[in-house]
Amino acid sequence: MNQCETDNIYVDFGYDDRNDYLLSLAKDFGVDAESVFKSASLLGSEEDFDGLLTSIEDGMTQDKVVFASDLESGNAIKLAGQHIEFVKYVDVGPNSVYVRLIGSSRSFNVNEKIQLA
Repeated sequence: MNQCETDNIYVDFGYDDRNDYLLSLAKDFGVDAESVFKSASLLGSEEDFDGLLTSIEDGMTQDKVVFASDLESGNAIKLAGQHIEFVKYVDVGPNSVYVRLIGSSRSFNVNEKIQLA
């Protein structure tokens, strides 16, 4: 069995701490740091060097789909196939979601699936 040099695996691998490691993953994979931190939080630190890496790689190769009610300002979404729009403002009502896009607007059913770009 290999022994770590310290009690901190992140330091052993050349990072300052877990946050430094997660930021480095985001940079290395070219993905949003917030997504890496959310995935890391869901998976737990025990998956940082295994499941988290798989999750990031899977996210890079698969299109992400969310419900219209989960859209947020700043999301890039695909409409009409490959047409990409950027979300400027979202107002979620009881049955519908009003989305102000840059240059236009659109309403969706709250449970309608939207493909993120």
